[in-house]
Amino acid sequence: MSKQEMQGSLSKCRRLLIVVALVVAMVPLWAAEPQPARAQGGTYYVDAAGGQDSPSCGGSSSSACKSIQAAVQQAKSGDTILVAGSSGGTVYTYPGSSSCESETGAPAVVCVFKKQLTIRGGYQAGSWASSDPAGNVTIIDGKGQYRGVFVLSYNEPTATGLTLDGFTVRNGYGSGIGKRPGDDALFGFGGGMFVEYAGSIVVRNVTFDSNTAKGGDRSSGYGGSGSGGAISFRQVNNAQLLNVRFVKNKALGGNGSGRGGYSLGGGVFTYGTTLYGNGLLFDGNQSIAGNASGNGIDGGQRGDGFGGAGSFQQGSTVLFENVIAKNNYARGGDAVENSGGAFGGAFKSEHATFTLRDAEVSFNTAQGGNARNGWLGFGGGIEGINATMELDRVRLVGNRAIGA
Repeated sequence: MSKQEMQGSLSKCRRLLIVVALVVAMVPLWAAEPQPARAQGGTYYVDAAGGQDSPSCGGSSSSACKSIQAAVQQAKSGDTILVAGSSGGTVYTYPGSSSCESETGAPAVVCVFKKQLTIRGGYQAGSWASSDPAGNVTIIDGKGQYRGVFVLSYNEPTATGLTLDGFTVRNGYGSGIGKRPGDDALFGFGGGMFVEYAGSIVVRNVTFDSNTAKGGDRSSGYGGSGSGGAISFRQVNNAQLLNVRFVKNKALGGNGSGRGGYSLGGGVFTYGTTLYGNGLLFDGNQSIAGNASGNGIDGGQRGDGFGGAGSFQQGSTVLFENVIAKNNYARGGDAVENSGGAFGGAFKSEHATFTLRDAEVSFNTAQGGNARNGWLGFGGGIEGINATMELDRVRLVGNRAIGA
């Protein structure tokens, strides 16, 4: 992605179509109900406590794999992978390099490349009768070093699809992909989950907790962008978020000499993606741009922070229903002379279409960075730049936009 695609300066014309109505009560997020195991293709089993990884693991409950990735390697398109949890939480971590990692160049706890799979957590080992994510907590943990989930198809988007159901994804870390040229080696996408050039993606009954997307630091020019602390969708045909919680995730821009890197979407980032969400909680997510050791302007741009909860970019169409977005924070980067601005404490839409229905957006903050010439905060709750937005039955309470 080029730096021009991330521009968010005041020179951009703002054309917004907004309809706002107030609701008198928050819409609750209902807990997921246990689901029976249903699979049209084959079924694979994963049990961190009792399983063992091997080239033939997972095909039966008595030969369960130990890691989710081992089952992904065995499975074919159309298959379902059932993953055991426990009342105290069963943790799945990075299992080591895989053929998927060699294709993508980015290590992750779970890596799906050119397959269409369902991965469902919340099972009790030895039973496998139904999924109960609340009773059998199933955790994908990046340990602050690896992405939680990476889904990629390159130039064949319909070849890759994923339904991820019944997990907690925590402590994921998404940085640049070193084997790629240009900005992709510098920009960090999707600490919890990064989906790129995929067909159909469904994320259901999942909590994203304390994941980070971090742009790289540079000693010259601009810092790298950090996009989608929890989830980043790049050119995804059809994505859905159903009963998903985003808690304390961060998008962090890298530091640079010219300007700090952009930060886009502490919870969710989209680019060229069609996304539907229902039953969403965004609580305490942050989008914080990188700092500059010099002037703070590079190529006419500052180190801006966009969308503490979500940032929706070029060509995206996003519809969210039944949403609570509270205590999220967007901040521009600091600099010696010219700091960055902050756009949308909760949500920011740029060259995109964003519809929000039946929602409460409360106590979010957009704050400009510090410098001799400090910059401004725009849209404590929601900000649009060259966007089409519709807000229907949305309650806006206690949001703040703060200049430096």
